[in-house]
Amino acid sequence: MLKFEIHADDIGHRDWHREGAGWVCGKSWIRPLVSPVLESALDISTSGTCLVTVRERDAEGPRMALTVANMRKWPGDHVTLELAQDRVVVHAGVMGTAPLHIAARNGVFVGSWNLADLRPWFDSSSLNGPSVVRALLRNPVYASTTMFDGVHRVTERATATITSAGIQVAYPDPAEHVLAARDLADDVDAVGAFEKVLTYVVQRLPDPGGAVAVELSGGADSANVLLTAAERHQELRTVGIEVSGRAGQEQRHRRRALAAHVGAADMAVHAGDHLPFDPAIRKQPHSPATAYYREAFDAMRDLVHAVSAGVVYLGLGGDEVNALHPGERIAASPAGTYGHLPPPSWLGPRAWGTLGDLEADAAPVSVVPLPTLDAFALHNPTYLDAGIWPIAPLAHPLVGRFAEQLPAAHRRGKRMFRERLARAGMTRRVTHPGEPESFVDLMERGMRTNGLLALKQIRSESLLAEEGWINHAGLVDAIDRYESTGQADPRLADLVTVELGLRSLQ
Repeated sequence: MLKFEIHADDIGHRDWHREGAGWVCGKSWIRPLVSPVLESALDISTSGTCLVTVRERDAEGPRMALTVANMRKWPGDHVTLELAQDRVVVHAGVMGTAPLHIAARNGVFVGSWNLADLRPWFDSSSLNGPSVVRALLRNPVYASTTMFDGVHRVTERATATITSAGIQVAYPDPAEHVLAARDLADDVDAVGAFEKVLTYVVQRLPDPGGAVAVELSGGADSANVLLTAAERHQELRTVGIEVSGRAGQEQRHRRRALAAHVGAADMAVHAGDHLPFDPAIRKQPHSPATAYYREAFDAMRDLVHAVSAGVVYLGLGGDEVNALHPGERIAASPAGTYGHLPPPSWLGPRAWGTLGDLEADAAPVSVVPLPTLDAFALHNPTYLDAGIWPIAPLAHPLVGRFAEQLPAAHRRGKRMFRERLARAGMTRRVTHPGEPESFVDLMERGMRTNGLLALKQIRSESLLAEEGWINHAGLVDAIDRYESTGQADPRLADLVTVELGLRSLQ
């Protein structure tokens, strides 16, 4: 939601003043993201404390004085800075929409949603062991530590204190969740109630005016967001990434049917034209932890930007809304991770030495589910760089609280979502896809072309191997096996992601 560079010598001065959309004081500056659905404010108290906030506007929220206590109660997302004495204290909101990375060096305190902006303030070769290994094994942990020593992420509801002596992040208390579903009376319409909650969440933000984009994959999550967004906004554009083959044909049918239903102009990125690990794109400075597949998503961002849409709605959070409580599950599912696989043979001695500490720095239970927060960190910075504010209504705490209380029958198989689409007149071909879209084939194609080329380069020269994070001999064997059989440990893709990300920051 903001970027800043604050020099310790400027803290305590009262001559902060507007310059463009942000503020400056001496050599220091603070720049909020400019968006019609965001507002920013700066206040200097009589004691000299400077308070800055960037927050989502709330059409129905109370007008609150700018204080830290009030910002903690703000109904939308926010990031608040408190400049006093010799420190900057950062307070994060509950949503985690715009991840904020912070660093400090030589009396200069910096922050940005784009980790690459902080390159002058950290050593790209000084790595945090657990974070590196988590990325190599695709075992995400929501934590304040990042892959780089000295760079921290301000996690949801956390308070980070930056001084010349370093950075301390204080986690909040664990969030409370409903762990047992309630029984519903026979006359309760769960689908209708869900519709009302989602409508309230979308309408609490002011209408930004002009074009509004909705990411539309063709799945039930983004389709439900589209229906609600269409009730709020007149000028809608749908945008999506279309895969190839039979699954792509079915996806295209669903997307076109949904866009036509709400009268939206549709734009599509053909995934096959943007294979993963494109060497030109991966040379651009980027965070190694948030670039698993950026090529097509960058192209989709460019489409949204081209139509001057200042807001994009996302379907992120739908899986978590429909998640089952532990006692309702038939079997555990490790979806999205490879934690059930043994460590690969190419892990180096430094990586093996950290395997027992991968969750030691984990943040407590969050209000917004952890997989959604991880998805925000992966997905949202590219939009923020283009001045586009991403909104994920399904991730809103009100929607989550509502769904947690529903009987499992309404969540299992996304029944509630699918019933809502059926009520809107969508055919079963749309509500119950026979062949859902998947990026698996696309990732395999990217690995066979760009990925294999990168692996051969890594075999010759690797930052990770030099520092002992990977075992060169084991890596050579894995690459040879991949070339000869076409079969590979899927985590080789993660290795390529991390290696190319580290190189991009040198």
